[in-house]
Amino acid sequence: MALSENPNHDWEFSKENAAPLERGRSTKSLSTRAFGTSAAEMVEVEEKTKKYERLVRRCERAVEWLQKESKRVAERNGNGAAVDRELTEEEADALRERLVVELGVDPS
Repeated sequence: MALSENPNHDWEFSKENAAPLERGRSTKSLSTRAFGTSAAEMVEVEEKTKKYERLVRRCERAVEWLQKESKRVAERNGNGAAVDRELTEEEADALRERLVVELGVDPS
């Protein structure tokens, strides 16, 4: 069968015909070849991933805290009734200051 007769099976002409090893292939060397990274580079990538995941979780906690506290401040200053309003600049500044003190997050 010629290469151009059935283009759906062209991949069959580029397969590797390697004899299997007695003990199998080393997964460490395969992953290094496949991904082009060494074990040290993989450790570095994992550390960076964990660092950014911690940062995301910390930011999510800060957002949740800000939503809860801004709603509480808006309701308190609206005489306890359910009020859907934006905070004043003074209220927002006070929340930013509390965010730094209570959660250790600097919003700037």
